[in-house]
Amino acid sequence: MSCDRFLLLLRFLHFNDNDLYDANDPNRDRLCKIRPVVDLLKATCPAVYRPGRDLCVDESLVLFKGRLAFKQFIHTKRARFGIKFYELCTSSGVLLDLMVYHGKMREELPDVTDMNFLFSEKIPLALMYRYLDKGHRLFVDNYNSSTRLAQYLLNRDTKLVGTVRLTRHNFPHDSAHADVGHAETKFAATNSGILAIKYCAKNDRANNKPKIVCLLTTDHTNKVASSAKKRQRRGEPIVKPTCVLDYNRCTGGVDLMDQQLDSLLVIRKSYKWYKKLFFVSCSRWR
Repeated sequence: MSCDRFLLLLRFLHFNDNDLYDANDPNRDRLCKIRPVVDLLKATCPAVYRPGRDLCVDESLVLFKGRLAFKQFIHTKRARFGIKFYELCTSSGVLLDLMVYHGKMREELPDVTDMNFLFSEKIPLALMYRYLDKGHRLFVDNYNSSTRLAQYLLNRDTKLVGTVRLTRHNFPHDSAHADVGHAETKFAATNSGILAIKYCAKNDRANNKPKIVCLLTTDHTNKVASSAKKRQRRGEPIVKPTCVLDYNRCTGGVDLMDQQLDSLLVIRKSYKWYKKLFFVSCSRWR
């Protein structure tokens, strides 16, 4: 971010006074201190940039080890301890919307009473409400994806592509229990336009066992293509489903944004969580 834009941001931003809320109220807004920063960021990002077709939703963790009621521990993240973000980005790493996880988020999530969505399914809907009915294609991980969410987005002219857990409700039984060999793919289509894919990739380095990947898509067919960058030992190209190739290419928008911001020295050591959240929010407004 340039110096002029940073000074312009500081001109309109401020922290809320502690007297505006009761610290002993269990129903208080936990982000009240920094709510103006979050609201301005959520309103500015979609106003200054018009995204393309491919969008992705993923989580990001900001390192913070102080005392905080909604501090998260994610062992797969580099920071491990910190404040969790749910972010909507383009495939090129441009932030469009975000949500700060603070435990009590029912008012920020959409109320789709007739669908009975889970909390994990409501997160993509809350981030995508500005971009529904516009023909976008959303990429999600196995925490957010489900056949119920894919069907709802398909009815709103939005395609969904994502990995999925075998224990998800209404996942096709034939795909869940199908046996797949090395580099083999099983397809199972539903009457509602959802395609379930079970693909066996090469051995996982963590446990040296075949890596089974399950996906849901409403934008692909049962076609395979060769991976240009990877080849077998004999020089033959590795064949993968087109859904897997598109997922690997478009789902890393949030990680790409974090990688680009890692070179900016905006993080400052502080015992106040809202100060750290302020600098991180400013770095994403670029």
